[in-house]
Amino acid sequence: MKKEIDKDFKKKILITLIVASAIALALFIVFIPLAVMGKVPNGIVRYLAFVATLVLIWIPYIFLLFKIRYDYVSLIVYLVFIFLASLVGCGWSVYQNVSWYDIIIHFSSGVVAGFIFYTIFSENSKSKLGYFWLFLFIVSFGMFCGGVWEIYEFLGDSIAGLDMQLTAGFVGHKAVVDTMIDIICDFGGSLVAAVACMFLERSKRKKTEIESGIVAEGENKN
Repeated sequence: MKKEIDKDFKKKILITLIVASAIALALFIVFIPLAVMGKVPNGIVRYLAFVATLVLIWIPYIFLLFKIRYDYVSLIVYLVFIFLASLVGCGWSVYQNVSWYDIIIHFSSGVVAGFIFYTIFSENSKSKLGYFWLFLFIVSFGMFCGGVWEIYEFLGDSIAGLDMQLTAGFVGHKAVVDTMIDIICDFGGSLVAAVACMFLERSKRKKTEIESGIVAEGENKN
């Protein structure tokens, strides 16, 4: 049976998510008149970005309902990334105005997803995975998140007639370049996260071994 999550921690998370939602709504309220006046690009994709941001903000709370533990730093990193990727990048059209922004976000998504997976696994699992399997799972999770996003973009383009995959006017190889670059960046970020997490896990296990040795030594003396 999973341990109950501290009520103060739940309260802290809830307040943080409410504040994040309020900021997202405030930016949406500012966006509407600017879009109407033509000061910023308008369109359904912008509004979908704001809706997606609000939905994604509350996913960490669903985790708490299922007693899935994580740390507060991971939550803040996740929220900052969601704002930069969905609300700023898509809602405020930074992807279209800054050519390298999409690459940075996709690479970062692999890093963030990998570290979040590692944090959740470390907080909730009592078993130890071998380094190879842990590395593989971290990379796979990063790629999974990237893949889900590409599916979201594809469905937006196919169903709503958008151009989230930036393929308008292209055919053949050029039509899939944006998607493939995104996937490669996701993979690169996931690899970076996996390598870094291996060092963290190695350090954590060494610390545990040392502490266990000290405890055993103390018991032997007694």
